[in-house]
Amino acid sequence: MPAETDSTFVKTTPAALFDFLANPDNLPRMLASHMFVQTDSIEPMESGGYRYKWNYKMLGKWLTADSQTVEFERPHLFAVRSTGGVDTVSRWNLVTEGEGTRATFTIEYEMNNRLLARLTERFVRNQIQYSVQVALLNIKELLERTTLPADESSAAPPSAPESA
Repeated sequence: MPAETDSTFVKTTPAALFDFLANPDNLPRMLASHMFVQTDSIEPMESGGYRYKWNYKMLGKWLTADSQTVEFERPHLFAVRSTGGVDTVSRWNLVTEGEGTRATFTIEYEMNNRLLARLTERFVRNQIQYSVQVALLNIKELLERTTLPADESSAAPPSAPESA
C-alpha cells in the first residue's frame, strides 16, 4: 500500500493527544476545512478503541467507510483500518518530546477499483497527503488551545474549543 506520512509537535501530553485521537467523535474536527465528515454507529471495542461508520465526500461522491481500531497502545500508538471507497490504515505514533508530544501521522491507502485507481491515482495521493497535513494542523490547534501546561492544570479547567 502506498502511504503518506508527516509529523508535528503538539504542546500536550501523549495521553491527552491519544485520548483525543482515539475518540471517533473528534474525526470531523480533525478534518474540518478539508472535507465534510459524519460519524455514525460508534461502538466501543473490548480491546480498546471503537468500531464505527463514517461518511465523507471525495471526487464529488459520498463514500461510506467502516472503521475499527486495529492498534491501541495507550498513550503511544493508535491505528484505525477503514474499508469502503478508499481502504486505509491511519496510524498515529506519539512520542514525548521536551514539553510536549511529537505526533507522526501515516495513512496507508488502496483503492478497490483498479481502473478508477489508475485514473485518479495522483488526485487520491494528493488528497491523502493533504488529509495528513490538515489533521496535524487541526490537532495541534485544537489541543494546544484546550490543554493547559502541567504547572497550571490545577488553576482552572481547560476552556472548550470555540465553534467554527
